[in-house]
This record gives sequence, structure tokens and C-alpha cells, in this order.
Amino acid sequence: MVATAVVTGSNGANRLEQVEIERPVRGELVLALEGCGLCGTDLFKIHQRRASTNQAMTDVVLGHELVGTVESVGTDCAFAIGDRLVVAHHVPCGKCDLCRHDAETSCDAYQENLLMPGGFCERVLISERAVHNSAFRLSVSVPTERAIFLEPTACVLRGIEKAGIKPLMQRAPRVAIAGCGSMGLLHLLTLRQIQPNSTVHMVDPDTQRQQQARALGADTVSDSLESEDSTALLDGALFDTVFDTVGAGSIPRAAQHRLRPGGTLVLFAHGEREQTTEVDSNEFFRAEQRIVATYSSGRMDQVRAAELINSPRFDPGVLVTHRLPLNRINDAVQLANNRQALKVLLTP
Repeated sequence: MVATAVVTGSNGANRLEQVEIERPVRGELVLALEGCGLCGTDLFKIHQRRASTNQAMTDVVLGHELVGTVESVGTDCAFAIGDRLVVAHHVPCGKCDLCRHDAETSCDAYQENLLMPGGFCERVLISERAVHNSAFRLSVSVPTERAIFLEPTACVLRGIEKAGIKPLMQRAPRVAIAGCGSMGLLHLLTLRQIQPNSTVHMVDPDTQRQQQARALGADTVSDSLESEDSTALLDGALFDTVFDTVGAGSIPRAAQHRLRPGGTLVLFAHGEREQTTEVDSNEFFRAEQRIVATYSSGRMDQVRAAELINSPRFDPGVLVTHRLPLNRINDAVQLANNRQALKVLLTP
């Protein structure tokens, strides 16, 4: 089978190319692309390649927020032709020491890409491990715009859990989210499902994105964690949790001054290459504050995200601002890089 794919070269340039898709064997299936989200990680990898001088890098097909319809199946496949699925691209082994100690996203097996060649392709071969462990059937009523958020929602759920925020907590948490991009706003929408009574403060210098945060339910917004609006939240009360969805080196230092004793800073986003940041370790020590990092999502995070995505109460599809075909990938990247798009959905 042949399909059109977006191929990203060693210099970060994207081009359309016809690629061969192998026929599925035992346990595998081929998805016909319905849509794939352009993720911040895709942009990060494109930027890395553009900044690198390593011409030995192999060409890749990016894209992992994949929704499609089963077009063909191998023997003993768990799904049937015509099923609508969303598939996460990484699956841990579930058996190694890392998996047994809540570090499954660092498992060697987790690093394998199980979508061949990648989500930015008209047809995608799904490996047996992904079919059995990270493929989720979608109701016909779930729009593509909502479905592409299963994997990113799983990532957000992992960070929320690491922060210790759970349903039915005795005291609703006070939360600050740095960044009103698609992932920052996805944190807001997900928190409203997990803890509807939480107080959420959003931070972004872009006034248009501040307005979007207000429209989606943020209690307060400001242009920085240290602004007067931020300090005035709940009469100057400190935050229980700060989520850094930007990856800027200045945020951890600003966050530690706004965290309560015992509070948690969650590092969620990639930073620039070789980026470092400084915090006052003595201040963290005396206040017993925590810094936790969260990368990607585990199997149970994906299961919980699938439940949310199939629920009509949860609609992250409102974050999709542009819907473009694969042959406009460069327009999509430019829109995202220029902060003109909140979330781009790429279609065949």
C-alpha cells in the first residue's frame, strides 16, 4: 500500500512524499487517517533539527495524536474494519524495574515508535503492542477535534496525579498554570473535570490568550507569576501547585516564591536546548516544597484519558483553531510558531 506522508528531513524541512505501508500481520492493523494534532513536541523536534548541524539524522514522519478508521487488519486483531480508533504511540513493557516503580515513561521499550511511519501520513500501520495496549475505540459521536486530545490529556493527568491533586479532596486546591497555549488550557479543562472547585490562575503575557483562559473558566489571569494580579489571588494566598507548561527557565524561580510551604512545582514542558534554571535550594528545603517532572503518559493515564474523551462533559476540541490538510504542514508549523494557532488539526 502507498500513502502520502509528511517527511521531516535532517535540516527540519518538511516535504510530502509517497511512502510504502506494509500490510498488517498478526495482531496489527492499518488506520486510514482521520486527523492528527500538531503537538508542541513535533514543533520541538522540528526546531531541534533546524538548529542541529548533524546531517546524519535520518528522515522521520512525526505526528502522534492520531485518530483514524481501521482500513485493514492482520489475523487475530482485536479490532474490526470500520472501527474508529485513537492510538497512543508509546507503550512500556510493564515488567522492568522502571515500570514497576512508576517510571514507565523511561522504560527502554517505551521509546519505540509503534506508529509506522508516523501520524502525519494518510495510512498508518499500528504494531501489535500498540493495538493491544494503547488503541481505544471511539464512539461515532466523538468529533475528531476532541479525539486527538486523548494522548495529551493522558500526559496532563499524569502531571496532576504527581502533584497530588485528586477528586473529592477536602480542600479545593489553589493552582497556577504558567502558559495559556493549548497544553496550559488543556490543564485548565482537565482540572475542572478532576477538581471542579479548584481555584485556577492562568499566566501568559499574550492578552488574547488571557481572554481565552477566562472564557474557558480560569478564575484569574495575569501576565506573570509575580504580577500584582497574581499576588492578589485569594487576597495574596500562595498556590498549592504551579504547573509549568512553557519550559521557560525563569518560571521555576518565580514559582517558588508563589508556592505555599509543602507546595509542588510541576515541570511539564520541554525547555530550550541545554537550558538550565536556578532556584533557591535553601528556600525549597525550609519550606519543604517539591519539584516534580512529568514526561508523557503511562498506560493507566491513557485509560483514564479515554474515559474523559468519550464523555460529553469534556470537550478539549474547543482548543482547535485551525484544520489544515497534510500538504499545508509548513503553514501549520508557521501558524503555531507565530502563536497564531492554538491547536492545528492536520487531515488527509
